[in-house]
Amino acid sequence: MNRVQDLKEEIERVNVEVRAAEADYDLNRAAELKYGTLIDLQKQLAAVEAALAAKAAIPGAPGSKLLKEEVTETDIAEIISKWT
Repeated sequence: MNRVQDLKEEIERVNVEVRAAEADYDLNRAAELKYGTLIDLQKQLAAVEAALAAKAAIPGAPGSKLLKEEVTETDIAEIISKWT
């Protein structure tokens, strides 16, 4: 999860640098950032998110319960069955 956050922050930082380079008419630097660095970071982010999604899809995997964003009927049934 920290890796995803770090990559998103880095992508935002690069976007700010791209805008600054374009404002300064440093188009070579802007193109290098936009079509090189930014694309690489977005690919890394997609790979990390895919790995986390695959990990979350495996029932019983460590951390899989922490990655779910929605509570399903099955989750509620499991908890109620533990209580009774």
